[in-house]
Amino acid sequence: MGPRMPRISDPLELLTQQHDELLGLLDTLASSDEPARARAFADLAEALPDHLAAEQELLYPIIGAQLPASVHEELVAEHVEIKRVLADLLWFGLDDADAPRRIATLRALVDGHTAYQEEELFETAAETLAPIDITVLGSRLSAWFVTSVAQAA
Repeated sequence: MGPRMPRISDPLELLTQQHDELLGLLDTLASSDEPARARAFADLAEALPDHLAAEQELLYPIIGAQLPASVHEELVAEHVEIKRVLADLLWFGLDDADAPRRIATLRALVDGHTAYQEEELFETAAETLAPIDITVLGSRLSAWFVTSVAQAA
């Protein structure tokens, strides 16, 4: 029997918790000693793309009817920029002279993106989505993250 899927009662809270974890990893990456930085870098390289993909594939389609097209396009564009900066950081590594700048840029991008989502997008979702849509989103996120954890193992 495979891993049991945890029940996610509030998918927006789960995404907010992941935002906090991602920002914590970026803070560790910017300021800590070498073993902690290396672990944070590995964790970030795995968690950030997975989180962004879950938002894009699961959250945005469910809340899409409540979003103006321009807002949806901006959210997706932010994902592309976040992934580009992460890719540069992965490609050049933490020892590169530009690594501190890349880390600061990535931190600012993730911070701005997550702040908008938590202050605007999640509030809109909580107010406008039907309870069944929240339940469906929670079920899909459970399956998504259980699958990604299983694939990483």
